Amino acid sequence: MSSKLRLHIDATLAEISGNTSSSQTVSKKWYLPKLSLKDGLTQFFNEYTEFKNDTLLVTTSYGQHVLDKYAGESPALLVTSGFESWPFIRQPTYGRHASAKPRRANSLLSPDFVFGLSERTLADGTLEKEIGMEEIDFLISKLKFVDVKHVAIGFLHSGVNPKNEETLARILRENGFEVSTSYSYSIPGDEKSHYNEVARWWRTFINAYLKAPMSEFLKPLMDFTTEHGIKIQFGSAGENSGQLTDSLYALEHLICNDAKDDILYLGLHSFNLLIKNSMSTIIESSWGPVLVNAPDIIELPLQPTQEITTNHYGVLDFSPNKLGLDPGPMIFSRTLRPTLLDLLAVTQMESPNFPTFEGLNKESFGKIKNAISLLARSSKMSQHEAEKHLLDIFVERTVFAIRAAYPKKELKVAGPLAKSFVSILSKAHVPLKLVIHD
Repeated sequence: MSSKLRLHIDATLAEISGNTSSSQTVSKKWYLPKLSLKDGLTQFFNEYTEFKNDTLLVTTSYGQHVLDKYAGESPALLVTSGFESWPFIRQPTYGRHASAKPRRANSLLSPDFVFGLSERTLADGTLEKEIGMEEIDFLISKLKFVDVKHVAIGFLHSGVNPKNEETLARILRENGFEVSTSYSYSIPGDEKSHYNEVARWWRTFINAYLKAPMSEFLKPLMDFTTEHGIKIQFGSAGENSGQLTDSLYALEHLICNDAKDDILYLGLHSFNLLIKNSMSTIIESSWGPVLVNAPDIIELPLQPTQEITTNHYGVLDFSPNKLGLDPGPMIFSRTLRPTLLDLLAVTQMESPNFPTFEGLNKESFGKIKNAISLLARSSKMSQHEAEKHLLDIFVERTVFAIRAAYPKKELKVAGPLAKSFVSILSKAHVPLKLVIHD
């Protein structure tokens, strides 16, 4: 039987879905702190035994969580001598205004772990200078002294001629180091992947940075599939499938490919407009440009875990602060601060449009209403008025952002919250036709 069996995992949620032999779509969603990945998968495969011979296509956004929390294992970055500062000078600043003291996000990479080596490859691929063994031996002694086990190599123009990177990588591996090379991340036929050195270097570094935490996170999945003889394939964007940097946007890539069009994705962790016809080979991150093949992702102004609060005028509004799914919204009973997702849950609780999943605590709905009611007192609103006010803000800002970025009058919508969103907008009489994509 041919089946599309897919599993998506992030830091706190998992969802598996597939098409049965009778063309019925079945799925299971669960909250990982309350039901382990292994137990959730066991329940699903015990109920739907026909899927055990299918290949499980896996995507995960756990890498985003690792990057957000700075929870990776920082490798050393080896670059061409004289270019040690390049990864830092392309880092964007906060705000759009000129400032004598611009603020930047904390970098994943410490300048103390960037090492320059005397080598040179010209832009046309001519090898002008090879690395000397004496310099390599000295580098190895330095890396062992600072207890570095993983290194990322990013030499100038290695995408055109990788000989120096290959030589150094081979010697480092012989000496017990794990090595990620930047030349292997050049995309054939894409000039930007060859000549945007910083984007290739950051891709290489992030791939190395994610390796240890991703391996640990995915170990229960690997153990389960090995034990039950289930074939597994990791979905990731671009030519270099399986690379951890690509896995960051694998879900968005698959969604766009399935829809064969631009699509509004409304997940439990993010609301994003995905532009398929504007595939990016280089994205701008908080640390600098990163080479990755992904759809153009436009993050909507209000996200599902954005906290409900009062603004400086004492009026109910959404805070810029996003709680994330860990500790998560109140519907998971792990915090006392209401979010947009909590608002959608309590206003849609009687509707079949709101998704159900294991770990969703409906007993928390009363607490959510009380929390919103307490915040509404400063605005002199009733409970009903407060909920309507917040939903109006959500609809207004979301629709404005979509129309500003997307001029077409019809848009496909997908994700766990798609039906809830379409239901809310239909009542608001918004001049935008939304088509649910299953």
